[in-house]
Amino acid sequence: DNFGIKFIHSSVKIKICDFGLAEIFSKKSDYKSNKFCGKSCYKSPEVTSKNKRKGFNAKLNDIWCLGVCLFMMLIGSNPWSK
Repeated sequence: DNFGIKFIHSSVKIKICDFGLAEIFSKKSDYKSNKFCGKSCYKSPEVTSKNKRKGFNAKLNDIWCLGVCLFMMLIGSNPWSK
């Protein structure tokens, strides 16, 4: 499934990956992570929060980062200034 994106050829697949901070979670996991690092323009609000003890949902953070990547590919700049 292409998530609503239509390509000229049905065989086109786009994949973006970065395994620098990859973690393996079990299927029943809540995806909590305590790895508060990364580039500031990609960080989700949960990662930039002051409450570092709580952790954040790594799966939802990845979705946030994909949205930032899509924005940057379409617009050509960061969604906000630092």
